[in-house]
Amino acid sequence: MSKSKGEVAQGGVGELIFATSATVDREATAHFLANRYQDYEVKVSRISRGVAEDGELEYLDEYTLARALEQRVLWTRNKELLG
Repeated sequence: MSKSKGEVAQGGVGELIFATSATVDREATAHFLANRYQDYEVKVSRISRGVAEDGELEYLDEYTLARALEQRVLWTRNKELLG
């Protein structure tokens, strides 16, 4: 993660997209990471919810994953997710 943070700090990353499952631990991880990058000029988002609740990303077909990316949710500076 320190390498990623360095790339974000240098402006080499336009958006971070998280794909975590809907468990309490994964939600906490997503919140932690979004807060970690909130002071940088980078968009932070997560894929739409239907994907991670039903299974692992490696088992998804490309259409389902594409829809999840298109419908991703933006994390705002005030630490809330926008739909």
